[in-house]
Amino acid sequence: MAESLSSQEGKEVTFGDLTIREYPIILGDNPACTGVPITIDWDYYVDTGTTRNLELYEYIKAKKRRRRNKANNTSNNSAGGINNKSNNKKDICLRIPVSKRSQMLLDAGYTQNEILQCALEVLEIQKQRAESRNDPQQQQKIKRPGFGKSLSVKNFFNKLKIIGSGVLVPTATKPPTLKATPVTARTA
Repeated sequence: MAESLSSQEGKEVTFGDLTIREYPIILGDNPACTGVPITIDWDYYVDTGTTRNLELYEYIKAKKRRRRNKANNTSNNSAGGINNKSNNKKDICLRIPVSKRSQMLLDAGYTQNEILQCALEVLEIQKQRAESRNDPQQQQKIKRPGFGKSLSVKNFFNKLKIIGSGVLVPTATKPPTLKATPVTARTA
């Protein structure tokens, strides 16, 4: 049915070749990770880009994905799985251990001092966030309209309720009644 609709309208989507670019790995600035964060640079290596046929590339990648998923499923079922703490496949594929990230940065030309300095900055930011999170005097207070008592911002938003029209109201209040409008439907 989708094909007939697209041919009737004369619109179609096609994909051409796939260009793969390589980006340098640089020190990151994400304080939510453990150890030193990494990221990719904005500029890519001009001389290393490759162009491939999209259909051939997807065919080869699909075969590799099936093999990898089969290997992950068998290793996760055994006692020596890749990540025994989580069964989430994203965790298995996307997390790079701290030691490997450090080695990647060393291979990219960073010194141990630069890597250590970045890791210490991340620790300091994490420490500041923990202090802010745990210090009740630092929590911003807002006043709930009409109730006369203060709540922290987090508690205020936790106590809101979404009603039918998408309006947020405090759960302690009675939601406004919505008027029913009669609709007459006629057929031809």
